[in-house]
Amino acid sequence: MDKKEAIFSIEVCDAWNMPICRFEIIQDGARCFSRYVERLQIFNLNLDKDLDKATRVYANDGQRQAFERTMEEFDIEDRYTYYPNCDIRSMTLGGMSWVMSYNGRQIQGANFAPEGLHELALNLQGIFGVDGLPSFLDFPEGFDVKDCPDSRVFLDYGIHTYNSKEYHEIKEGNAEIGLEELNTKIDAVSKDMLHDIRLYAEKHPDVEDYATILQKNGIKLDAEKMKVLEVDRLDAECIMALFVATSRMDHVEGSDCFSTCFKDGTFQAWLERLADATVEN
Repeated sequence: MDKKEAIFSIEVCDAWNMPICRFEIIQDGARCFSRYVERLQIFNLNLDKDLDKATRVYANDGQRQAFERTMEEFDIEDRYTYYPNCDIRSMTLGGMSWVMSYNGRQIQGANFAPEGLHELALNLQGIFGVDGLPSFLDFPEGFDVKDCPDSRVFLDYGIHTYNSKEYHEIKEGNAEIGLEELNTKIDAVSKDMLHDIRLYAEKHPDVEDYATILQKNGIKLDAEKMKVLEVDRLDAECIMALFVATSRMDHVEGSDCFSTCFKDGTFQAWLERLADATVEN
């Protein structure tokens, strides 16, 4: 039996994180099929083999090519990882969340979406006939560079940070999550954040000149000294310059500087200050 592999998926959930709808494209041997399901069908797919077969719609070459062109235009590599509701960080509170996976990248949001997501849904509707999808993916577009200070997309990374004491407890086996599982998770999150910092620096040329910003604030380009900085009075621009500088240092061969900052309290302190500085602005 040929192994099935998801090429693309997008799922929308309600405020309780219960799936409302899901659209996916699955590689099935030499062919691929699309599937659009809503609510109870999502839960029954793993239990009902007849439903599994009935919801498959095999795609022809023209549909596959049109899909690939659509995804190339959407350019998922040029998207942030998170599009959260900036004012309500812990839950959607009556709103909806979504998550999309394609080509090794996963992006997600709650109540906001990247520019072009609704247009993408309309294109998928036209290619595969998924009539319900556009109505579920009609979110306000957030994090436009001019209208919204998109450094706030980084605040969601705060839930993945630890201080030295917390990490030591996990290392000693005094926590629910194991050390290997945690490090694997941090490595994945580091990859996402490095991507987002690169994207942020491209959209904010001033921050690409991070050395000048740090020098202006009396900060030397030294990883160990940067980690022990008192950041309480630094503004959002300087905090983002610290992140960009650390991401550049991580490019050194064999460096684990960036992922280490998730474990030793560095990023925890910087993100807490970024949240406060964003409110102050």
